[in-house]
Amino acid sequence: MQSNQVQTIDVPEPERTSRVPSAETVGAAVSLLQRDGIVVLKQVVDKDSVRAINEVLVENSETLASDSLTHFNQNRAARNISQAPPTTPELMFDTIWANPFTAAISAAMLGPRPRVHYANGNTALHSTERQTVHADLDHNHLRFPFALVANIYLTDTSATNGATEIWVGSHRDTSIADHVDSRDAPGGLSSIRPEVVEARRARVPPVQPMLQVGDLVLRDVRLWHAGMPNHTHTPRIMLAFLIFPWWYQAPMKLLLPIKVLPLVQKWTRETGLEFEVEWDRDDLPSEFFVTTASANRALVY
Repeated sequence: MQSNQVQTIDVPEPERTSRVPSAETVGAAVSLLQRDGIVVLKQVVDKDSVRAINEVLVENSETLASDSLTHFNQNRAARNISQAPPTTPELMFDTIWANPFTAAISAAMLGPRPRVHYANGNTALHSTERQTVHADLDHNHLRFPFALVANIYLTDTSATNGATEIWVGSHRDTSIADHVDSRDAPGGLSSIRPEVVEARRARVPPVQPMLQVGDLVLRDVRLWHAGMPNHTHTPRIMLAFLIFPWWYQAPMKLLLPIKVLPLVQKWTRETGLEFEVEWDRDDLPSEFFVTTASANRALVY
């Protein structure tokens, strides 16, 4: 039976201090992403930066949940909402937005000039409900790695406070045929058909990994997963950055204030990670986009 455990990489202290990923770290991450669809790099995100963001977002989480304009991820009973990271310069930390390990591994997986097209947050509030098993896709998609998600949890996370349910290895043999065929189905078109879920459960059951502040999670966008109940009364917030190859031409863009342009340009110079941005002069959060197909009409499926 295939292992269902999410594998971790203990990054050596000299690499974490220098912020320069080694061939060994990148190679290990790439091979695990190819095999399992997910990998955790331990303690490569600055903890103080993470806690500063968490303090700002937690204060507004419950208020957002009562706002009629807030996007709920799947059913409202699961109380899983979209909550974007702040976009003021003093809170846009490079360890989160342009982490060098994210950049190096993305380039190794997706090719040069990987592009961040989406930044948002996923907040699990107190609930007893869960999401359906799904992939972040609702359309015919490529059968090889074409997008990565970088997740950063803002608090220590376990099954108690809503660690994401992960279906290790599910990215390798999945296609749109595994998805439900109706937008009216629970979870919509991103959901995996229940009979397909149960067949895989018998072979490789899911797991809820324990994660710490400072960990970086990278996963293949095709990987099955599900938001789980947060049994505590403290919001569990996870940031998400969606990264595509330069050739994919994804139509979604970040919405950022023009005053952070120098900061974003600096990140690209230092890491090679590019950002697809629609510049706005107001301090607005990144807009929520439903996953869409590539704008590159030459792709062969």
